[in-house]
Amino acid sequence: MTVAQRIRPRRAGNLSEAAAPPARPRLFLLDPVCVLPFGHNVPSLNYYRTYLAGRFDVVGPFVCRHLPDTVRDAAAFVRHFGFYYHDFIRIDAARDAAAAGALAEQARRDVAALFAAHDLGAGDRVLVPSADYHLVRALLDVLRRRPAAQRPRVFLRFIGVMEGASRDVADPFDDLLDRMRCAIADGLPISLAAETPAYADLLSVRIGRPVALVPYPLIGEQLPLPPPRPLRIYSAGSGRFDKGFMDLLAIARSVACSPLAGQVEFAVQLLPDAELRNVQSYASQLYACPGVTLLPAILTGAEIVAQYRQSHAVIMPYDADIYRLRGSAILMEALAYGRHVFTGDGTAFAAQVRYYGNGAVCRTTEEYVAAIAQLAAAPVQELAVRLGQARARFAIDTDAAYRNWIT
Repeated sequence: MTVAQRIRPRRAGNLSEAAAPPARPRLFLLDPVCVLPFGHNVPSLNYYRTYLAGRFDVVGPFVCRHLPDTVRDAAAFVRHFGFYYHDFIRIDAARDAAAAGALAEQARRDVAALFAAHDLGAGDRVLVPSADYHLVRALLDVLRRRPAAQRPRVFLRFIGVMEGASRDVADPFDDLLDRMRCAIADGLPISLAAETPAYADLLSVRIGRPVALVPYPLIGEQLPLPPPRPLRIYSAGSGRFDKGFMDLLAIARSVACSPLAGQVEFAVQLLPDAELRNVQSYASQLYACPGVTLLPAILTGAEIVAQYRQSHAVIMPYDADIYRLRGSAILMEALAYGRHVFTGDGTAFAAQVRYYGNGAVCRTTEEYVAAIAQLAAAPVQELAVRLGQARARFAIDTDAAYRNWIT
């Protein structure tokens, strides 16, 4: 079914038709930063489309016009937005606009065109799962210019990545919060959420009103754990410096020099080729380390699930400064599939790992090795039950959060 077919106006029918269940509200998924074949944007939109399909008629997702054809076709996304972040993300495309202020105006035109093309009104919802500066600013501008009867409800989920990405103003994050405060005071139908407790608390203070906490929705079923040996640990997602890629060698070497030698395997996704060439020596050492298998930076959805199926745990030694407010889709995947988590202290999601009890929070290489040894000694059946308990708690929390937030 095409997008046009899904949003065709409904005509009044006879009494039997009138007795049918009411039509579900339309929900439009937007993400103009969805432009690369790797990263969180593509899987995030797929998670939300699947998760919300039971409650809403999900339209889109609408993404950047420069998303590669292969990704667009495989995911059935709708390319619509220009790209507003050439100063922050390198893509193989000409700049859509260059003059100061031109990107903000282009984003406003893109949003206005989408609203007009699909006749959005007060009965519709717009969800931005990964808020970015130019889209949020454009949505607020377009809402303000429309009559109240033509304003959809807009739900903005802040994740701490692109909210401050602009060269137009001195402090884009503060600018965006100022615009949010004015929009709320003027009665625009917007609702704000954050991915982690720390970020929700910060935004609540800055905005001056409660901010919902909505982690990634839970997608997928708990997978059976593989046999206990070898203990397999997956470093998921394309390798990045902020995700601790450069810390993995020390951890793997220390494990290889411990009593666990020969009993533990690491499966590590590499950096994209453009970045990998800058760390060839390190990648070669990682490749040569006993027990380490290197994986491509980009895996299909089926390949990612296969990695989780073959693994007992994921390792996430993320940078504490960069992730002090940010969460991780990989944490949600590990919870969904029933996999233990090793992560560093100081990140916003370390508190969630402690709360749900689905992993270990480590401060040093030695603590990672000790935590891995502790997991290796745990009976597989006991581990599966504990991870199932964490998954069940997370599912209850996230379902309640989304039902209370997106109304």
